[in-house]
Amino acid sequence: MPANAEIVVEGLLLPYEREAEGPFSEHTGYHGGGVRMRPILKVTAVCHRNQPIFRGCLLGKPTTEDHILYDIGVSSAALQMFETHGPAGVVAVHCPPEGDSISSAVIAMRPHYIGHSRNVGRTMLSAAVGKYTKYVIVVDDDIDPFDLGQVWWAIITRTQGSRDIEVLPYGTTSRSDPSVPRDHGEYTDKVLIDATKKLDYPYNSVWQGHWAPTGMPAKEVLQLVDLKWQSLFDGDQGKEARIAELQADVRGRVAEKWEKWRQKAYTLSEEEKKREIGLSYPILPEED
Repeated sequence: MPANAEIVVEGLLLPYEREAEGPFSEHTGYHGGGVRMRPILKVTAVCHRNQPIFRGCLLGKPTTEDHILYDIGVSSAALQMFETHGPAGVVAVHCPPEGDSISSAVIAMRPHYIGHSRNVGRTMLSAAVGKYTKYVIVVDDDIDPFDLGQVWWAIITRTQGSRDIEVLPYGTTSRSDPSVPRDHGEYTDKVLIDATKKLDYPYNSVWQGHWAPTGMPAKEVLQLVDLKWQSLFDGDQGKEARIAELQADVRGRVAEKWEKWRQKAYTLSEEEKKREIGLSYPILPEED
């Protein structure tokens, strides 16, 4: 027996005998599994240390210890699968415990070609590690998959429902999911949400790319704000020189770079101005 074991149960597993089991509080947060006929173990001996520690964890409505453990295990196994078998480009996988760790996954990746993100999501749903995964969200590597606020922002701003949300019927699932009709056995609809920036969107001269630039200040501006707040609470402590340096940089190089970009990106031709006016305030044809 294992040298570090606290309690060891010895017995015989009887392959042709079954007894009723359940219902239990399950990982979905419900007593959803019903009563099942399961194999039994005929115990022949129990060994333990003096004053043994019996380990256990709460299992029920998220978030519990069980969901945290599944998050770590499933996320790491999924990332290892992508690193060894592909598709390439995956940088992180997170199975959020806030919902149900074995039922959902957020995958951050760098898309290399059109359809790459769909291949990644389908791979997760069809792999052994994703057997019970019900929802997969694929995001770009500029989104932190461990920050559900960023993930939700990506869904809202990078998806079109008719194009980017795909429903795949008859996928495997856990019987503990109460949304699965009892007469459907252990089948469920699986959902793939492609919340990446689409590579096949046309080039936009205003954006100077195929996707709108993110509205965030330059890193020098953010560093300057942090330093000023620190100096307010901690005193100067040698920050004055760095603050002055950043202020000069922001007023000079950063401002000049921004102004050049803005003028280039947001200068409309006369034809574009007429088009925009027509979209927002249609001009009636002149009377004869």
